[in-house]
Amino acid sequence: MARLGRESTLLKNGKYIKDLSYLNRDLKDIIYLDFHDESCEFHKDNVILLPKWEGDSNDRELYDLMPFLENLGGANNSDARKEI
Repeated sequence: MARLGRESTLLKNGKYIKDLSYLNRDLKDIIYLDFHDESCEFHKDNVILLPKWEGDSNDRELYDLMPFLENLGGANNSDARKEI
């Protein structure tokens, strides 16, 4: 697991854009979860968009995504971008 902080972003048109290349990993192995794709403009093929969490305890989006992520994690040499 890794986190991208402000130091891993580029400022473009007044918005901070995450650059997944700062993770120093093959992009085929990276999945980025967010509620809008603007923050990861350079690597949209790696993004899974989820509805923004608004505090609803019945929200199951992440739970529903778990089987897909577990299956993908067990696939050797698969390209996450193609699966997304």
